[in-house]
Amino acid sequence: MKLKFYHRSSWAKTAVLAATYAGVLIFSDWLAFQLRFDFNVPAEHARDITAHWHWKTAVSLCFLIAFGQFSGVLSFFSIPDLLRLFCGFGGASVVFYSFRQLGTAYYNPPR
Repeated sequence: MKLKFYHRSSWAKTAVLAATYAGVLIFSDWLAFQLRFDFNVPAEHARDITAHWHWKTAVSLCFLIAFGQFSGVLSFFSIPDLLRLFCGFGGASVVFYSFRQLGTAYYNPPR
């Protein structure tokens, strides 16, 4: 099944990709917390999931956009696409790691 609006407009393509990436990022963050605590997340860390998902997702999406992950053909995945994905998530990870090392009270995820 082909979506007609998807091929006509680049903003629609970007919106669909951003929504898909955001959903995957939110789910993977939730799953990481669940696996970290053996599916028994303490209350103080459960609040972290709901309090920080929006800006963590926004930072990751901004880095993916900055490294051109939303451009290109989706039916092919090549080494340059892998490098863009690695650089995008690597940049976001550096931001999150710096929060961890600075010991900010606002966001300090469990190890």
